[in-house]
Order: sequence, then C-alpha cells, then structure tokens
Amino acid sequence: MNGDACLHGTPLQLPPKECGVLRLLLRSWPAQVSKQDFDLHLWHGGMTDEGLARAVANLRRLLSPIPGLAIRSVYGRGYQLVIQAQASNAKHQTGANVALLETLDYAHQRMQLGSEASLNKANGLIREVMQNAPSLLEAKVAHAQCLADMVASGRDLSPEELDRAIELLDEVGREAPGLTGINTLKAHLLDCAWRFDEARPLHLLAVQKDPENAKGHFHHGWHLIACGAVETAIQVLQHAQTLAPYSLPITLLLAHASLIADDQPQFSRWVDKAHHDHPENPKAAIWRLSRDAIQKPHEGLLARARQITPGEQAWTFTTASLTFVLARCGADDEARRLIERHAPTDRSQQALLASTYLLLDEPDQAMSVVQQAAHANCGFLPILLRTPTLAGLYGLPEYPALQQRVFARLP
Repeated sequence: MNGDACLHGTPLQLPPKECGVLRLLLRSWPAQVSKQDFDLHLWHGGMTDEGLARAVANLRRLLSPIPGLAIRSVYGRGYQLVIQAQASNAKHQTGANVALLETLDYAHQRMQLGSEASLNKANGLIREVMQNAPSLLEAKVAHAQCLADMVASGRDLSPEELDRAIELLDEVGREAPGLTGINTLKAHLLDCAWRFDEARPLHLLAVQKDPENAKGHFHHGWHLIACGAVETAIQVLQHAQTLAPYSLPITLLLAHASLIADDQPQFSRWVDKAHHDHPENPKAAIWRLSRDAIQKPHEGLLARARQITPGEQAWTFTTASLTFVLARCGADDEARRLIERHAPTDRSQQALLASTYLLLDEPDQAMSVVQQAAHANCGFLPILLRTPTLAGLYGLPEYPALQQRVFARLP
C-alpha cells in the first residue's frame, strides 16, 4: 500500500490514513472494501468503527471539490468508491450531500453505543437527513437500521413503524437493486415483528447472494435462535465470526446462543473473547459480570456491580443486568431498590427484569412484565423467552398462551 493517490498526475495532499483509505478504494473499485480489509491493511488489527468513520468523513470533505466522485457507505460492511459514470444513483451521493452522508455516518456511530441517549440522537439525526433529502437511499437504510437497533435495545415500536421501515427498504431495493444488505435487514425487521415465516426465505436469499456479508449471517443466526434452532444458529454465527472476528454483536450473540444451548464452556469462552477484544466496552463488561453471576455467584461480584451506574447514557440493558447480579448474589433488597430508582418506562425493557423477579420469588410479576412486553410487540421477546434464566415462567398457567402469541408464525 505504498504510493500517493493522484489526480490528473498530481499527488493529492492527504493525511496518511485518508490516503490509505483512498488507495484501498481505488484498488478495489468498482467493488466495495470491507471493514476487515481496512483493518488488515491500514490499522493492522487495531481499527475501531469510529476511527474508520472519522477517516472516511475527512476524506469525503477533502474529495468534495472533485465532481462525480464520492464514497458510499455499504450497509454493515464497509465503503465503496462511486464514480458518476458508473452509478445511476451517484447524483444522490455527491456535492452538497457530502455533509448529509457524514451525518449518517455519525448517526451510525451513535447507534453502536446502544444507550437511550445515543439512539435518540441517532434517530433525530437520521430523520433530519430524510427531511432534507427524501430520496437519499442511505438515509432510508439508516432509518430502518436505527429502528432495528431501537427494537434490540428494548424500545417499544408499533407494527406500523416496522412496516414503514420495511416499505422504505422495498423502495431502496427497487431503486438500487444491486445494493447489498437490504434483504438481510428487511428479514431482521420481519423477525422483530415476529413474522418468522416471511423472514426465513429472505434470510436464505441474503446469505446466498452475499455469502461474505457477516451481518447477513448474524441476522440469520438471530432468526434461528428465535425459531428454536439454536444448534444450527451457533454454526451460522461461528461462520459470521470468521468473517468478522472482532464484531462485538456477533460474539455476544454467540455467547447468548451458547447459554440457551446450556453449553457453559462455550458461553464462558465467548464472553471472555468479547471482553478481551473490547476491554473498555460496557456491554462486554456487563456480560462478563452477568456470566460470573450465573456460573458462580458470590459476594465479591456485588462490588463490581455497584461500580456501574444505570442511566440514560448507559447501555439500555444495564439496569436489568445489575438487578439480576444483585439478586443472584443474595442482595435482594438492593435489587428491589435499584428497580424502584431506575425501572425503565418501555414495556419491552421492563421484560428484561423478569429474570430478576423470578430470583426474588415474584413469578407473577415476572409473568406480568413479559405479558405486557408481548402486548407491546417486543421485538427481542422471542429470544428472551428462550433464555434459561426465564425457565421459571414455563410452568405458569399463562405461559402457553404467551408462547402461542409470540411464536404463532414460526416457519
């Protein structure tokens, strides 16, 4: 990767990282460059999504005076150099829209944090871009992705909101049929709406058409867990992990799948990998704390739990995770006080407290919050109900009706 990038034979004066990004894009054009390739060739294993996004945003600014040249975000994968003569949609991605694309990149960074505040910020930014550029395909995809992330974080969304996001993806598919990642995102939104029978063929199509897209396999694995095929899901997710070995969402979903499969060694392995690869990430830290409470609860974990503060800036699952650890380690009253102070308002997030209520010997309350989440169409409820920490619900008289409601459309 040596040599300067040139325009009309004149070297472009670019910072080293931005120059390297452009060289990779030029070398691969018209194909896209994956995040893994950027990491391998430029960051040598130390890349973060935020670092790559900053380099691309700066490069977009530096290239903005060059007509007909732009950098397009490829959903869930990386970036692609766009030259107007080669892309019918290039008019949406050049000139004044550079700032809008940078706004979307920033919104994606906010989404990855997974807190209430960061998701609200991302949602507001994306809606603003859509108002300013209603035809911008990237904005439509970002809106659908943001809704999917909000569902995953426990936000209550109506079926109508999910339907609208699916409609936007259909519009994108018609306008840019070659755009990657649309089928897998649409399939995941269908899963979030419990329409598993519709999602299954789209997942299969997505991984067939784009077998190197780790996110497609991630969504397929999520679908399989929700449908009860956890062993197959683990195989799919392990393949996704080979494509994106440092992906925190993939590693944590592998941990969750292993927990559901009651494979404690693998559960522990994936949790440790998540923390090793992302030592400063609060999600990884909370998963490790929860793992320790599940496998070997002891009073020493209480001090670690007390160092973590729930709130709007924290991961949305923080309160539920901490109360579970407290109750698991015998601090029942402290767990109750934490629920009183920081109980979430969204019914979907309240369902996460069901495991704690079961530990506190309050099965009726555990069933109540899960039933309310079902009435709110909680997108992650299919996976939550398969988690062993909720096994105490299975024998309750209300459970069969709840199970039928959530899993009515299994393929």
